[in-house]
Amino acid sequence: MQLFKRETNDNKPLAHIPPFNAKISFSYLLKQHTFDFYTHYNGWKLAENYDQAGVDNLVEATSDGNPSWYTLNLAYTNKIDNTISFAFAVKNILDAHYKTFASGLSASGRNFVIALHTTF
Repeated sequence: MQLFKRETNDNKPLAHIPPFNAKISFSYLLKQHTFDFYTHYNGWKLAENYDQAGVDNLVEATSDGNPSWYTLNLAYTNKIDNTISFAFAVKNILDAHYKTFASGLSASGRNFVIALHTTF
């Protein structure tokens, strides 16, 4: 399966074409409670498929390119009333080290989120 398009005149990779990526999520609603489990997946992009102009930040990748990665995440939300909700999440449960495509920054490791949302 060909996931990378190439220019027809010189057969070089086009700039900023991300690798295959997906998000799969499962949610369970129970009255005012919502439970979510979701995963983010990003496929491998080989170094040979990076553009030659440097737009894709090949210098930030490994010698083989940008490795595939995935994260597992859990979230819980409690809708207290029509104007207030409480949320708690654990993201990147497995503490995977990864960089999103064309980013020079490592993504967050395992992290916890506590939030209180309100509307006026």
